[in-house]
Amino acid sequence: MSLKKFNRFEDLKGLIPPNEKTSSEKQTLNLSPIEKQNLTAHFSKKHRAGKIVTVLKDFECSDLQIEELARLIKKTIGVGGSIKNREIIIQGNYRSKIIDILSKQGHTIKKVGG
Repeated sequence: MSLKKFNRFEDLKGLIPPNEKTSSEKQTLNLSPIEKQNLTAHFSKKHRAGKIVTVLKDFECSDLQIEELARLIKKTIGVGGSIKNREIIIQGNYRSKIIDILSKQGHTIKKVGG
């Protein structure tokens, strides 16, 4: 069995049919805007080796919409973060900035904890 060698970018065009979209493109096209929600913003450093994080909870939307919202928050503030168990975890104490961003989108956010 011989493998075909690709020497130019034009050779790669035949691998993917031109009208088919990747699965990530299909998922982003079918997303509806996130409905207005009641969220809670927690300030926490438990089980994180003393590092401070802001945790957003109580989402009632799809996982893809949570990922988009987390991406927007991280990009706007310029920090890192992750998503675990349908919660957005943002590195650092940016609770007031996150509340401003989400309230501009129409969400209601309640501060919980220190």
